[in-house]
Amino acid sequence: MNALACYLGFCLSGPNPPDLSNIAFLDGNLGSHDLELIEERMFVDPSSGTVSATVSVTLTAGPGGLAAILMLIESGLLVDRVYDQDGFDLPYDELAQGGYRYVQPTLQPAIAEGSQVTLHFTYAGRLICPSDGRFASCDYGGERLDFAFAGTAFPIFYDPFDFDSTAYYERRISISVPSGTDVYLTADELSRNDDGTALTVDYRIPVRQDFAAYLAVFGDLVEREVPGTSVPTRVIHLRSDPEWIDEIAEWAAKIVEANPLLIYIELARHALMESAPLASSVPKLWVMAVAWAVLFGVGGFVYFWRGEQEYGRG
Repeated sequence: MNALACYLGFCLSGPNPPDLSNIAFLDGNLGSHDLELIEERMFVDPSSGTVSATVSVTLTAGPGGLAAILMLIESGLLVDRVYDQDGFDLPYDELAQGGYRYVQPTLQPAIAEGSQVTLHFTYAGRLICPSDGRFASCDYGGERLDFAFAGTAFPIFYDPFDFDSTAYYERRISISVPSGTDVYLTADELSRNDDGTALTVDYRIPVRQDFAAYLAVFGDLVEREVPGTSVPTRVIHLRSDPEWIDEIAEWAAKIVEANPLLIYIELARHALMESAPLASSVPKLWVMAVAWAVLFGVGGFVYFWRGEQEYGRG
């Protein structure tokens, strides 16, 4: 542990350890190595904030081989075991700091360039959702876990020795919760099955998503498709939320449709592609495009005309 602590920039005996939470932004950054697939199977009990998970990571080592990989989870979770595809246990160092738990298994000998390996991590514990977790964000006030981002129950992986480039990879996630509780993840849902004891939902993320977009929501949830919008819009919220939540979602969908960037991109797609699906009908797109053009043209003229007296002054 001391070696890992010193490598990350301080020793455990140091009086003022630095903030390490920025490391969370390196999600998927495995330098020249090819991170191909992450498979996660976990059980989450939102009423207690407890989590148990097994995570498998498949990758191919790049130039120079791969000697270590670093996993980041929330500090309330404890690693039980790390092992390879042959079932052999791997030694690892771990360190809890800044709301995170850093777990670094050592690969000896190093994985040779071009070789593929699958590593398995098992961990369990109770999410504490520390206020100093910064980017590892979740919400558990002692009664119910409402949401969790990547870096909490869901791990983040990267190569601790090489941050030169970002790898894109597929992610498959299977989440189980007690029956009577719903869960939704910002990913493609593949299946949903409730056996009377637990609800299990399988998801797939084709490539790495932005850090903030990776979110799971738990609770007594209601799902509803927003009608009357050309941009497919789905609202998921707690059943106890007021009815005006759905109305806000409808207005938000209409605002998205009126986005000038979306409008002009859709018109360009219509001009270049045959039978391209569009966010709105072509006449409606042209009406909004002309309206935005007039607004920006008149507004820009007035703005620069009013500032004309300031031009050329030092």
